[in-house]
Amino acid sequence: ASVILLTMLGGWAVLGQQRLSPYLIPAAVGPLIIGLVFDVTLGAVVAITGSLLLGVVTGFNFPLTVVMLASGAVAAFAARDLRGRLKFIVKSFFAISLINILAIAAVEYLRQAPAGQIKQALALGPLNAALSVVLALVLLPVLEAVFRATTDYSLLELADPDQPLLKRLSLEAPGTFQHSLLVGNLAEAAALAIGANSLQARIMGYYHDA
Repeated sequence: ASVILLTMLGGWAVLGQQRLSPYLIPAAVGPLIIGLVFDVTLGAVVAITGSLLLGVVTGFNFPLTVVMLASGAVAAFAARDLRGRLKFIVKSFFAISLINILAIAAVEYLRQAPAGQIKQALALGPLNAALSVVLALVLLPVLEAVFRATTDYSLLELADPDQPLLKRLSLEAPGTFQHSLLVGNLAEAAALAIGANSLQARIMGYYHDA
């Protein structure tokens, strides 16, 4: 609910500026965050809910609603199985940019807009994608802290050997530390075999004796 509210606030901020195009509404932010924190299914639900609500806010603008729905749905799928911020930035940006360009081109063509107007609108697709990815990166740590949610990025930080607890374990109990690494690797392999969260299993193995 908080993520959907933030999406609505983002839409309100864009619509409040007459010089800004509605195509800049960052509808992909919510699905990106939910896809990272929870799963693709819930991210798609947020994409549908957010786009419909934003469609109401924009006066039942059907073409714009279609663009926002497409952008949000692709964002939810783009956030799947991403480990590492660079991969998240690159994959999300290109996926959202591509679907934005295709959706905007389709709705503008159906509206029989002039060629110059279509070109200007298409340029907003990558700009919207960049804005959505940046906002997601900024909001994600805040939401993780407020709601105590754990994403793969949080788990990767816990895997850092310089984490105080792991560092202390390696110095004061090196045998237990090596045992924990082995358990983590075994847990990761088992999780991969059954389709579970392998990263979470590995990190839990690291800390099981700490």
